[in-house]
Amino acid sequence: MRAGIAPLAIGLVAIGVATTAFAADDPLLIGACLVVAILLLVIAPGPRRLFATIAITTGLAVALLNPLVSTQGDLILIDGPTSTFLDLQVTLEELLYGLAAGARLAAVTMLVGAVLALVDRDRLAARAALVAPRSALTRCFCRLVHAEQYGCCDRVPVVSEWCGLPMGRHAGLPLRRIPVGRFRACAQAAIELDPMSAEAHAALATVEVKHDHDTARAEQSFRRAIEVDPACGMARSRFTYFLAAAGRLDEALRMSSLAQELDPLSPDANANLAMVLYFLRRYVDAIRYCRTALALEPGFSEAALLLGRCFEQKGMFDEAEMQYAAASMMEPQSHEGDELQAHLHAVTGRTTLAKRELSQLSASDHAKPYNIAAIYSALGDKERALEWLDRPFANWTERLRMIRYDPRLDSCRPVVEFR
Repeated sequence: MRAGIAPLAIGLVAIGVATTAFAADDPLLIGACLVVAILLLVIAPGPRRLFATIAITTGLAVALLNPLVSTQGDLILIDGPTSTFLDLQVTLEELLYGLAAGARLAAVTMLVGAVLALVDRDRLAARAALVAPRSALTRCFCRLVHAEQYGCCDRVPVVSEWCGLPMGRHAGLPLRRIPVGRFRACAQAAIELDPMSAEAHAALATVEVKHDHDTARAEQSFRRAIEVDPACGMARSRFTYFLAAAGRLDEALRMSSLAQELDPLSPDANANLAMVLYFLRRYVDAIRYCRTALALEPGFSEAALLLGRCFEQKGMFDEAEMQYAAASMMEPQSHEGDELQAHLHAVTGRTTLAKRELSQLSASDHAKPYNIAAIYSALGDKERALEWLDRPFANWTERLRMIRYDPRLDSCRPVVEFR
């Protein structure tokens, strides 16, 4: 989709020009507003003939008709007869007022056409959808699906308790495996209750990509979610991860930026934007959004891990190690913080320690092959790194991680098998 100008920016410009045109009496100022409107329409993409034709036609009509319907001025140019409805006596003042009114109307018409062509339609639709009614029941269904999928059901405790589901890893309780059919049933029930629920379609997309491995159908569901509710930050955040995992970074950046703009107080929206910025190697910006996510949710371990990776790429190794350790404390059951610390030790030359940690981590049933591969890559063992990348993944979505863009795997990138 074409990226345009933010609605607020182009809207303020248009309002300013239109207000000036109608408030000004100086013909030069009115002419200047008309010139600005013409220039905006000229630079606008797409067909412009319709608005230009309407502007010229209505402007000329008002300019020519004004002397026939108004009675003002003393400098007579045409001394014609007068009647109840028409005044055929044309004065210079009437003609000038008519030209001014026609210029104002033409300027506003061109401004409307320019705004519609230049505005970021995605953002405009999202802003408009913020006032749309939402179904609380379908939102509960879909928040349940997302929370269970991503292991954070404690964020929706009422729904979790109502459905008899565990409270999730953040509560310090082990997650039991929930049947895929239950996720799918929740999403499909939500769509039946409210086909226009963006959360319902996004929930179904989550099931399709995470369990069905059907990326084509998942993308259709994500796009349907955004189509029915452009303001749904949850759908945009999940779609961001989907796009980033597929390597479509430009689309992911646009999607995540808008999701964060729509819901700046969402930890997930800030973390997703930081993730895309990290893979784009814009580490300073990524650090800023990671810190925002952690300020909003201090126990957000994924944001802490990502912040540590950003620090690591910036050469701020002490800060990175602190974040990895903090993430391990937030998620005692997860070994990802330990895996990233081992990678850091390998990067900083503490090879013996890194190899000892690697030996322990790789023997664990919970080892993440992606992180183990990154450690081998940092140690210079490309063959073992590729071997781990080729292993079956317990969590299929890890296959979608951005192997082609992750800076931790730069040393493996020239290898033919890696491509």
